[in-house]
Amino acid sequence: MITEFTSLVASSKTAYDIAKGLASVYVDEKVRERTAELVGILLSVQGDALSVNAKHQELLQEKYNLEKKIMAFEETCATKNKYELKELAPGVPAYLRKKTNETEDPTLWICPYCYDKKQESFLQRECHYETGGFYFCPSC
Repeated sequence: MITEFTSLVASSKTAYDIAKGLASVYVDEKVRERTAELVGILLSVQGDALSVNAKHQELLQEKYNLEKKIMAFEETCATKNKYELKELAPGVPAYLRKKTNETEDPTLWICPYCYDKKQESFLQRECHYETGGFYFCPSC
């Protein structure tokens, strides 16, 4: 009977060790499942971070483009503020450069069509001895 008892204790210990091993396998499997879930979440977070970074780069490019447009607009406004609309002849509008100091020649006339297209095209006078003369825009 002692042999049987010893065998029972040994078998019980073996069963306990196997159960303990199975328990650790169960825990390890849970840990693996949670780790896999965590890795999935981290990959999702990484994908979202890349998406946010791409959007950030897109917004930076858009900001840069808008700053360029603002600078061009301000430059155009500064240029346009140098001129005022006058009549070159009755019924002939043209832009005349505002006189800012005594040394500047204010008699440079700008074509109104080119002025609207943000170009400075100076009107040229063509003289005819029979009819007098007229102004024309070399760009138009």
